[in-house]
Amino acid sequence: MKHPLDEKLQATLPVVAAPIYGTFETLDAAGQRLVLTKEGPFLEVRRAWLYARVPCGAINPALAMPYGKLDEMIDLPVLEAGALVGDFIANARAVLPNEVGGVVLWNEATRTARLAMCETLSASAGHLEYRRPVPLDGEHVVIDIHSHGHFKAGFSATDDEDDRGATKWAMVVGNLDSRFPTLAQRLCLHGLLVDLT
Repeated sequence: MKHPLDEKLQATLPVVAAPIYGTFETLDAAGQRLVLTKEGPFLEVRRAWLYARVPCGAINPALAMPYGKLDEMIDLPVLEAGALVGDFIANARAVLPNEVGGVVLWNEATRTARLAMCETLSASAGHLEYRRPVPLDGEHVVIDIHSHGHFKAGFSATDDEDDRGATKWAMVVGNLDSRFPTLAQRLCLHGLLVDLT
């Protein structure tokens, strides 16, 4: 007997099978689901600014799976954010040696992006607490970015916890006292972390 709470929870990540003979129909609205394939499960995620389909597990190849194949795919068509990341770096250098955070917000209606700096609650050269800005109507948080001051860019255990369950592009900028800062970046897909560095 199905429990209503199980049904609600499972509706947040439904499971479908990739066809062998038919055509795979991608998600047509924002959401996520698991797709069972011949090679194992794929996580499929759609947002207004993103479509991704990535493997998220493996199966024993001896097991005959009655499912089709899928190709991995990550499509970030709206993210031309290089200048905004440059603006963030300028802001981060201005508060050295402290860390700072920001977000790139993308407006679905105008198809434009803007940088919004986070409100710093407390910061030092090795820690940061901040409050993210509230997106305006039609805006989506696309990039979550923070600095590591003089230290090399990289994701910490705290970052891993912050990214748990999130769907966003996460960036860390470090070595801001040098001419060429370091950058670590990953795509967070419903908590699955895909390295983009």
